[in-house]
Amino acid sequence: MNIGDSVFLKNRVSGVVIDKYPDGRVSIEQEGSTYDKTRRIGFINGLSPGERNEFFTVMNEIKSIEDPIGRYERLAGRIEELKEKNYQLENGIGVEADQTDTQHTQDPQVVAEKIKTNTRIIKYLQAELNHLASCKNIVPRIYTAEPRSL
Repeated sequence: MNIGDSVFLKNRVSGVVIDKYPDGRVSIEQEGSTYDKTRRIGFINGLSPGERNEFFTVMNEIKSIEDPIGRYERLAGRIEELKEKNYQLENGIGVEADQTDTQHTQDPQVVAEKIKTNTRIIKYLQAELNHLASCKNIVPRIYTAEPRSL
């Protein structure tokens, strides 16, 4: 259980974890600013606070777009950007030119952790993309598939 995760209590009330203690106990907020901010997107569990912030940054951008098809296309584009970033990190392409990282991007552990973080965020964004497509009845114009599965 991470800070920011949604929980359901025995009395069927939802809350959000706002603090973790060394002995395993957690503090849960059932209403207020943290609760409202977390619930605005939905029940997003399993992301670290940093990953959650990155996810919320992308989703805030997407939610600012009124047109559902525009939202879908922008979200699909952001997913592709993260996949491309992972490809570049995996292959050492352009890591020297990346000025946005404050940590040393040549360190293999830092690169591996960034790839893992991006991969987790991609999975959550893909779930949002599928949800958007399902709710708004959007059919993608471009499909990505393995040739063996066609």
